[in-house]
Amino acid sequence: QEMLGPDHIETAQAFSRLARILENSGRLVEAEQFYLSALRVKEKLYGPDHPEMVDQLRQMASFWSKQGRKSEKKRIG
Repeated sequence: QEMLGPDHIETAQAFSRLARILENSGRLVEAEQFYLSALRVKEKLYGPDHPEMVDQLRQMASFWSKQGRKSEKKRIG
């Protein structure tokens, strides 16, 4: 983030990778924050209908579903 800036696609991809690592380590609160950060960057760069954005939304839905958080999953479809 410091090298490329907060609104760079590689920053968003790094956030997503880190979120998966944290999720797999059981650090769910931190993982969610990184998933959401990736989502915000991708939405800003691409808009809501871009395939990268759709993929990030699927990752969020899967993350929430694994935790039994159906209301959040339903919110993003």
